[in-house]
Amino acid sequence: MRIVYRGGSQPGTLREIVPISVTNTDVVARDVATGITKTFKLAKIESEAGAIGPQIYDPGQARDRRSIREAIEAVEKELQLLGWHVAVSDNYASLHRFFKNGKPRKAAVVQVWFDEFTVDGFDDGDGLGMQEVVRPSKLPYHACSIRVPTRSYADLRKALLLFLDEAKALAASE
Repeated sequence: MRIVYRGGSQPGTLREIVPISVTNTDVVARDVATGITKTFKLAKIESEAGAIGPQIYDPGQARDRRSIREAIEAVEKELQLLGWHVAVSDNYASLHRFFKNGKPRKAAVVQVWFDEFTVDGFDDGDGLGMQEVVRPSKLPYHACSIRVPTRSYADLRKALLLFLDEAKALAASE
């Protein structure tokens, strides 16, 4: 069965799936391109016939490889127009409110960052105490705000989406 899926990592792309089960809200199906069983939201599925020129889903599509700095520079003016002080480095960006005197507050309201590695700590009782294992992170991008706890992502685009959504929502609440 071929569908256009308006969700996931490549919204609006044509996908070939083999349905396994269906509920009122979801379809569990094998994605033919990846061979992986995935859950597709019914509300985000369109028939191939109703779509206008959909692109074909590419499971090997390159991830967003920009640094945090490069990604934020593309939207920095918009963030400033929303009333934010923007602090940015290659691997971190944060948004800050201002004091009445015009100086930015130290506390970040919205943040996005990249951690290449994950550190696991353990004490296996061998008398050596706490030990750490450092490994490459499968979810190296993180975003949070004062109202949303930290969420981790494999792709920069998804972390930026949360960052920008929170920037807009919290600017409006000011």
